Amino acid sequence: MLSGVGNTAKPYDCSVVIPNYNGREWLPALFESLARQAGLNPEILVVDNGSTDGSGEVIPEGVRFLSLDRNYGFAFAVNRGIEQAGSPLIFLVNNDVVLEPDALTRLVRYLKTHSDCEFVQPKMKFLHEPTVINNAGDMWSVFGLALQRGFGEEDRGQYDRIEEIFAPTGGAVLYRKSVFDRIGLFDERYFAYVEDVDLGFRMRLAGMRGVLLPESVVYHGFQYTTRRISGFSRYYVMRNSLFTAIKNLPGRLMIRYLPQMTLGHLRNGATGIKDGCPGLVIRVYADVIRSLPYLLSERIRIQRIRRISSRELASWFYVKNPFVIKK
Repeated sequence: MLSGVGNTAKPYDCSVVIPNYNGREWLPALFESLARQAGLNPEILVVDNGSTDGSGEVIPEGVRFLSLDRNYGFAFAVNRGIEQAGSPLIFLVNNDVVLEPDALTRLVRYLKTHSDCEFVQPKMKFLHEPTVINNAGDMWSVFGLALQRGFGEEDRGQYDRIEEIFAPTGGAVLYRKSVFDRIGLFDERYFAYVEDVDLGFRMRLAGMRGVLLPESVVYHGFQYTTRRISGFSRYYVMRNSLFTAIKNLPGRLMIRYLPQMTLGHLRNGATGIKDGCPGLVIRVYADVIRSLPYLLSERIRIQRIRRISSRELASWFYVKNPFVIKK
């Protein structure tokens, strides 16, 4: 049993929502790190997307296990966990993440004492390369792409101050549950990838804000040095980036950045064709066209809750060319 976890005799400090698909090898390390969060009484929910590796066999006593009949995707699983959560604070974390002692405790303490913030994100580094940054906040590029701040950079302390960020990574972030009441849940049409940036975009449009808390550190099992772009991830990143732009960009900014966005997506498409995936690229654009009625209806809904100006929104965009290789 996880010591000190899931004590129902007192209110939960937060609800931990863990989407899982065939993560049996990763889950024990995550549970062990959650047990090291001093003074915290979390509710823990694992939402399983029809795993076939026996993930349910490694779930400790006191952890709620919500089993789905098949893989419905990240967004669907997370949404079911949020709906079931019993705390006003929701910690969303990937199944292949390990927390430093007190990482979650610090996030909870910060959000409880800063009423002007709707989310707080830890600094995320690579588990197998702990001196390299995985994510210090998500960004939106004027080239129409979602980017990870600090990705692949050696951690030299450049992200060691508390600062506001455009959006948090869905890999490890503490939200107020009221966020979802105000702007809606994760978009389940995304299935996987970029849904966290879409949610962050909607939060930003609604006038919400949040920060990176670097004293809270987590490690992600994603292996940076051996990373490969699969057809699965390429398809969803390309498609969902277009979904996000169509839904969220105000008309004035859509027009202003149309040349850069066209260049960005042509570059992505050309890279996909060069890598031997022309069918995948065609499928992306066909899917976007088929989805236009839904995307445009969502756009109308989202723009109605907008509370900030185009100028303020644009001030958060990453304007450098993301295709330039740093030396």
